[in-house]
Amino acid sequence: MQKRLAQLILLLSLVLLAACSPASQGGPALVTAPATTATQTSGPVNVYVGTIGDASDDGAVIALSGTTGQPLWNHNTGHVASSSPVLDHGVAYVGTDTSLIALSMQDGKQLWSYATPNTANVLGVENGLVFGMTNQDNPAIYALDASTGKARWTYATSDTVEQAFLADGVIYASISKPNCHCSHAPTTLLALNASDGSTKWQTSPYSDYFTIRQVANGLLYGSHATAEGPSNDLQVRRASDGSVVWQFPKDSNTDLSLIAIDGTSLYVLTNDLSNFPDPGNSTVYALNATTGATLWQTPINKTAFFTGTLINQVIYLGANDDSSLTALRATDGKLLWQTAMDTPNGPTDKIVSAAAVIDGTVYLSTATGFAALKESDGSIVWKAPVAGFAYILAVQNGIVYCASSATDTNPAGQNAIIALKASDGSSLWSYQVPAIFSTPVVG
Repeated sequence: MQKRLAQLILLLSLVLLAACSPASQGGPALVTAPATTATQTSGPVNVYVGTIGDASDDGAVIALSGTTGQPLWNHNTGHVASSSPVLDHGVAYVGTDTSLIALSMQDGKQLWSYATPNTANVLGVENGLVFGMTNQDNPAIYALDASTGKARWTYATSDTVEQAFLADGVIYASISKPNCHCSHAPTTLLALNASDGSTKWQTSPYSDYFTIRQVANGLLYGSHATAEGPSNDLQVRRASDGSVVWQFPKDSNTDLSLIAIDGTSLYVLTNDLSNFPDPGNSTVYALNATTGATLWQTPINKTAFFTGTLINQVIYLGANDDSSLTALRATDGKLLWQTAMDTPNGPTDKIVSAAAVIDGTVYLSTATGFAALKESDGSIVWKAPVAGFAYILAVQNGIVYCASSATDTNPAGQNAIIALKASDGSSLWSYQVPAIFSTPVVG
């Protein structure tokens, strides 16, 4: 039971932070958000999902027809399929408890397997190499030939690999000293050449938390916090040497979320923690992505945390106090509209997250399922209720691909992949996943 609960927590963390990691196959997308952001794709697609097993229930990678939801193939990975499949040129790369593996997207046939000493995660695919990492017990970063699975190089360390982030031919990694018996182990940030694993630079150890959220404009944008308090800010470092350029905000009573980076502008959401644990006022800022100078700021009349994303130069903010969705114009922060999505007797976790805007319609996950709103005024087009923790994967060819995960350790009927008709939200098909799963991929 405890292991299942831990797996569930891991799953929810993967979902909520999915777009904080590389979103595209082979490297990170320019625009990121702290909630899962769906993408519009073209041509026929399938859905690939890795199920998380345990000692008595092996994990697997399952491919579903995007049209009918029928299983196309099921590849048993043995024990845990720990990460979402990474798709590239007809191959699905997956990390498991004991290996990094490559599967044919067409039939699920295993193309190669590379043994690892413990649980592995796939970082991405770039220039014919697939990159992976292990972070405990013989931690290392791996570069494998994408065609054969043979190791090109390995960066092994006795320290814990806290994070590894692939961007533009460089792997940025945070490593920390284990068993330091301190509030936060001293951490070093380093950059490795993705081509050969050589070290480009390495910082001196620091005691704060720094987690990379995005790489753009020659800068590393990350979440920064101290071990002593609940607040966090945005810290920006040079990609060339890891040195700190600027931070926002400068006070210590603010919780900050990175909404998006779009060219030369950066959008963040702050929450006042002066009266922590009671939430304070929220504000959206547009910053110069290079200097951190404030371009505009818009107070939000809410006292709760939000999730935010940027789509088509509109910032969508989902509140969890009343399940509302707020739309702001990205150029000047002007309020465009606000729509309440509250459902009587709904769950206490009411986070709303916009996922895609296609042909004048905003598609989003809500407290009780999924919904579609008019892009012009936020009026509700349709709602589609579903049990469990709901999130949208992609919108393609008139179909909204979604997932629903169990919110407790009794997942009967809640772990599912769902396809809805984009025009009215009616169900096209639903596939009950027999176990807890990592974030599915549509491709």
